[in-house]
Amino acid sequence: MTALDGSDADILLEVDDLTVSYHMGMRRPPFRAVRDITFKVARGETVSIVGESGSGKSTIGGAILGLRAIESGSIRLQGEDITNAGIKRRRAIARHIQAVFQDPFSSLDPKLTIGESVAEPLTIGARPRRDETLRSVTETLGRVGIGADALRRFPAEFSGGQRQRVSIARSIIRTPELIVCDEAVSALDVSVQAQVINLLADLKADSGTSYLFISHNMAVVRHISDRVIVLYKGRIMEQGPAADVCDQPAHPYTRSLIAAVPVPNVAVQEQRRTARSLAAKPSVVAGDVQDGCPFAPRCPFARPACTTSGDVRLVGVGPGRSAACLRLDEVLRTASASPVIW
Repeated sequence: MTALDGSDADILLEVDDLTVSYHMGMRRPPFRAVRDITFKVARGETVSIVGESGSGKSTIGGAILGLRAIESGSIRLQGEDITNAGIKRRRAIARHIQAVFQDPFSSLDPKLTIGESVAEPLTIGARPRRDETLRSVTETLGRVGIGADALRRFPAEFSGGQRQRVSIARSIIRTPELIVCDEAVSALDVSVQAQVINLLADLKADSGTSYLFISHNMAVVRHISDRVIVLYKGRIMEQGPAADVCDQPAHPYTRSLIAAVPVPNVAVQEQRRTARSLAAKPSVVAGDVQDGCPFAPRCPFARPACTTSGDVRLVGVGPGRSAACLRLDEVLRTASASPVIW
């Protein structure tokens, strides 16, 4: 990973105070999907955004890709503000940002051959020679483990794992600086997940590509990430180096996410179950929180002050690490007494 030392040259993507809302109809107020999200992605770095369904992960990815309208905030790529980039500029930006989406069965046009699908990004703003295109497509498919015999075949002839490899080939054919992986492995079998994750890691090592990896799977995130951002109801609960966040979580929500991850060891699973039962207690907060920590109604550490203190800001808890919690001291003491076991 390229280390972040504060110099602009190291920063590939900057998201600053991003807020995105969805209009729910004439008689209903807009739904604020994400609020005041700020983070950076360095060159050659994998940053994961993790959280349960509905936390706003895909909304952030969509905003970066230009697929979601932004209410406020800014997005900068290599120092250029792309927040409100038009269609023509977005086509040029596609040279630098690509995406791999969740469903490998809907991400490829069933009417196009594999060769045509993978070649599509090469035609954006250019008319490459046919022989050059064929050579580039064949080489790229080879990089993801798909043979040249696939060129004239259609997506319906391939398995989910193979289709996802083809989707990755299409995303890397122009060697983008950033790939947004939106639940890119969640629809795959566990063995195929491992293959795709290892493939992404190999591509990163070969070309220095950065990833924004969106997932709800903490085990996968722990394996693939340099840094992790934990999202709940559209707000950042915790962020920092992957090893720190996953092995020594500072926020109660992060701990609950990790505690829900099954492990293939009966003894360890029993230890985790015992630790969860000892730490678990009902929250003193009831109902949704409009002003304060959104996790308070589910948090065993919550107190009434957690709902009346306004926005709970991120507080530093270590090098490059922060968490949004008013009761960090108590949470960290409990964490020391019952460490995470993987």
